[in-house]
Amino acid sequence: MISSSSSQRKKGCNEPWRNKERHYCPLCNAWMGSDRQSILLHENGKKHREAVEADLKRRRDEKSKKEKQERELEAVFRKVNEVAAGGTGAGEMGALAGAVGFARPAYFGGGVGSS
Repeated sequence: MISSSSSQRKKGCNEPWRNKERHYCPLCNAWMGSDRQSILLHENGKKHREAVEADLKRRRDEKSKKEKQERELEAVFRKVNEVAAGGTGAGEMGALAGAVGFARPAYFGGGVGSS
């Protein structure tokens, strides 16, 4: 005989099945249901689209800033190599220091541009 006592029943056995997984959108810092409809509703929403545009703009700005810094660094290395290839006279080192933005030490005759 099958006993229908409550002690033998599993807790929550009569509850419908629920998906416990959630979807996280890192751009919006939002959690939503993991079903396709909830995700599409969120991704087509105004807040998410604005967050995506802001993130893309930030990434473009960072990339252009990084590329500019790399070009400036390449220019400095090119100047250093030109001076190294042509000799290391005091006048050339002073010109290099002025081009790079460093002041000449006092024992070389003062700051940038002094003679």
